[in-house]
Amino acid sequence: MRADRLRELLATLEGPTIVCAQAGNVNTGAFDPLQEIGAITNASGAWLHIDGAFGLWARTSRRHRALAEGIELAGAKAAISRTAGINPSASQSAPIHAKLGTQPW
Repeated sequence: MRADRLRELLATLEGPTIVCAQAGNVNTGAFDPLQEIGAITNASGAWLHIDGAFGLWARTSRRHRALAEGIELAGAKAAISRTAGINPSASQSAPIHAKLGTQPW
């Protein structure tokens, strides 16, 4: 997510807003700039949810901890196992998502 564009977009919105950021994308491992996004959403009054099913665990690593800086700024964090040990691809775990009500699409 581009934080600069998020700031511009949020300035145009009225009413309740939720922003969903990624902490370790399922397919690429990419992290959104969580600290910057958290500051922007908190300043605008938007609710920030961070999907950390794969990357939230970076906080437990000295080497990768900085990737997850800013998670404390979120109103919600999710570290639900997407696959329950079956397959690391969210695209192949639809039955589990349906059961848990956590569809990624």
